[in-house]
Amino acid sequence: MDKKEDFFGKGGSTPLVVPGKSAESPLIAIVSGQKKDIPMLDVHRLPDEKVALLSAWIDAGASRPERTGEE
Repeated sequence: MDKKEDFFGKGGSTPLVVPGKSAESPLIAIVSGQKKDIPMLDVHRLPDEKVALLSAWIDAGASRPERTGEE
């Protein structure tokens, strides 16, 4: 997940992050362990503190700095 499209979707792809709505963001379901039907579930699970940080970032609008060059 290096590109903006990986997080926010593009061309009809399902976004992992729904800005302002962490409860609706698949990324939170994945890293919190709520989404059970993914391969290597334990690898994707994060500690509760990190999930809380990601949730707060998403709820705050999920802004990210613009990068120069290829995104």
